[in-house]
Amino acid sequence: MAFISYGFATEKPWPRHVVIAMFSLIIIYASILGALNVIHHAIMWRAIANATVFGCVAAWYFYVKANVVAYFREPSDL
Repeated sequence: MAFISYGFATEKPWPRHVVIAMFSLIIIYASILGALNVIHHAIMWRAIANATVFGCVAAWYFYVKANVVAYFREPSDL
């Protein structure tokens, strides 16, 4: 999360990809821990559901919303 914050603060183009990767990694991590019976399956499914919902919202925001896509497409003038 600090890496993502740094990227946004310095107006880099890569943090939106890292946000999507973070939610994908939460899904993978919860799936592995659930398969190994390290965490309760209800917690696993909750983590997967939350990461899926918030990942989809983040994907829409960063890759579909017109003004955000335009912001990341334009070179920074700073």
